[in-house]
Amino acid sequence: MRACLLALPITLLALPAPAEPLQLNAKFGYLGEYELSARVPADALRGEAAFSGPMVVRHVGICSHDGPDEIDGRISLQVAGAASRVTGTLAYDGRQCTFSGRLSETAVGELECPGAAVPFSVWVR
Repeated sequence: MRACLLALPITLLALPAPAEPLQLNAKFGYLGEYELSARVPADALRGEAAFSGPMVVRHVGICSHDGPDEIDGRISLQVAGAASRVTGTLAYDGRQCTFSGRLSETAVGELECPGAAVPFSVWVR
């Protein structure tokens, strides 16, 4: 019995620790006037993976705009392969937009919303 009790803590130490969520960031607009942030499960960005969850979009541009400076929404994304190709959907402020590109702060993809397409970059911190 004592051996079983001693083995329990050792077994618990051998279990993998749950991965901490990663911070997903993006910027979009012709002048990068919008920023996006979302918490992503760490395993969602390894290999072929999909993620869906809440996000926040903030207007950070110096020009005025219609609407609030911060809007809650949802993001769903798919990451494919070692090239970190991403595709996904943003739903916020009554809009449904799609994006594609690479998972990199310096790579610029495209965000397509009804009536407009703008530059879009997405990365993990």
